[in-house]
Amino acid sequence: MLKNYLEGKTVKRILSCTENSISILLEDGVIVDFVHLEDEIIFDIKTPDGS
Repeated sequence: MLKNYLEGKTVKRILSCTENSISILLEDGVIVDFVHLEDEIIFDIKTPDGS
């Protein structure tokens, strides 16, 4: 699933970056949030249409 949104895309802007998380805006308006919780990395994808 993550591959479908990230592959071949350019990062337009880093929206936030902390020790445990990063939020990036891709060229097509998709926002991807990564959060590091102990031994797991969780991601959330927000598309421009809100889905």
